Amino acid sequence: MRRIKYIVMSIIAIMSMEFVSAQTLNTSYFMEGSYLRTNLNPALTPTRGYVTVPLLGGFTLDMSSNYLSVSNFFYKRGDEVVSALHESVSSEEFLGKLPNNAKMGLGLDMSIFSAGFYKHDMFWNFGLNLHSENDMVLSKDLFAALKTLGNGVYDLSNTSLNSNNYAELYVGTTRDILDWVTVGARVKFLIGICNISADIDDMYANVSADTIEGRLRGTLRMSGAFIDTAGAVAGSEITDDIFGWGGINSFGAGIDLGAEVRLLDNRLRVSAAVTDLGFICWSKKTSVEAVAMGDFHYNGVDIATGETDMAGEIKAVYGDNASKGYTKRLNCSLNIGAEYNILDDRIGFGLLSHTEFCNTMSYTELTASANFRPLHWLSASLSHTFLNRNRIGIFGCAVNIHPSGFNLFVGCDYIGFASASYKGLSIPRNLKSFNIYAGIGFNIGELRKR
Repeated sequence: MRRIKYIVMSIIAIMSMEFVSAQTLNTSYFMEGSYLRTNLNPALTPTRGYVTVPLLGGFTLDMSSNYLSVSNFFYKRGDEVVSALHESVSSEEFLGKLPNNAKMGLGLDMSIFSAGFYKHDMFWNFGLNLHSENDMVLSKDLFAALKTLGNGVYDLSNTSLNSNNYAELYVGTTRDILDWVTVGARVKFLIGICNISADIDDMYANVSADTIEGRLRGTLRMSGAFIDTAGAVAGSEITDDIFGWGGINSFGAGIDLGAEVRLLDNRLRVSAAVTDLGFICWSKKTSVEAVAMGDFHYNGVDIATGETDMAGEIKAVYGDNASKGYTKRLNCSLNIGAEYNILDDRIGFGLLSHTEFCNTMSYTELTASANFRPLHWLSASLSHTFLNRNRIGIFGCAVNIHPSGFNLFVGCDYIGFASASYKGLSIPRNLKSFNIYAGIGFNIGELRKR
């Protein structure tokens, strides 16, 4: 049992180092040569047209949590660092750092193919992307149970999980409506691959020296190409039989809208965008809703017979609306940025507010950046994100090399330099978030500067 506790705690600690929400890319927002920033604001165009390398044109991995930093799970005791499960770390010290609800998110985005080009006074781009959006909320009592695993009542209610996975076919356009105002829009056709949402309304365990009692009440909805509910009977127990090729039957739509205003002889640039305003209608042909209800009472094992004394059961059964489809919105974002440039646009100082509206949570973070453009084909940025409880010392950096005929960018938004040594490993102490993004493409057309 102790080994299981350490495995679970290690998984949580790893997640805490690397969780950020979907496609923030804060550091790349003000990088003029990067075609990736059109994903954050369709009004921000690159300096040239482009064609990406298939499957390598853009890759983003984001992970986040609202409190699961390594400093919450590892503690210094003398000359060594121990985990939160160590006997020298009290329950009060460990649990006192944690809020009642643990919020975590995971995002993965991959560009299958994309291209963009200038035509007269307009910029056009199109492409095909894959997206995976995942977020969850966990009860603080989960960690209390891992830490104490003794007598007490553990309430795991109000736990939720959402996973949205889809393909996106898009076309976008950008144009100047005034010499100092640019607007952009991107329209998206969405193809649903898989959606899972679970909500636990009531779950608890009452642990005493002699017995364990528990209760579970919750709902589970699933839909996707790998779910086949043909022949499913409402009220029957859910089994592995529902997993099979059900086909592509779920579709949706979305839109990105953005604008940029240039003031003070183009030295001050203010921009705003809302992205991923959209939804997917998950087809009833590949959807199922299950209800989990049950109670159990465990009195241990009879040593003489080896039989377990356990009454009750917890199982999931198809609900009455097992054959009905449903609609889920996308995780949408609001980006508001401002940048002031000096030395003939070679250096800029930017401030970006990013707000993410997920299905189970929302959050806002503020990123300050210094942006360098020493050459027309080279851009670099350094940043720090102040909100989302990040401490000073958590930085971001990005580099974009974009001469004629070639475009390479790579970046990471949350890098922590303060670390602790644990069993020979150097572990960043204060990281609550992590993301990395990269892409390779080919520039086409003439250089264009604002």
